[in-house]
Amino acid sequence: MNKEKRVLYWDNLKGLLILLVVIGHFFYDLKTNVTLSKMAMFIYIFHMPAFVFVSGFFSKDEINWNRLKKLFIFYLLGNTFMMWFDYTFFGTEINL
Repeated sequence: MNKEKRVLYWDNLKGLLILLVVIGHFFYDLKTNVTLSKMAMFIYIFHMPAFVFVSGFFSKDEINWNRLKKLFIFYLLGNTFMMWFDYTFFGTEINL
């Protein structure tokens, strides 16, 4: 039986991010509590981009740091454009 060597660090990080998704969804429904609502927004800032990076980019054995920097810059530019677009055309306030 051919078993691939798994890196436990990345598997544990994926599990933590999944747990944060569940906690974020639970806190998001409790909008009456300001503290829990802010905690949910904090979780939503980073959990999906982090999960995408961990699942896709770090699934390979080698880590290309230059590629990671380019992806992060592209993410920041795309997110900034999206916030500007929503502010300009829909009047939503700019926040993270």
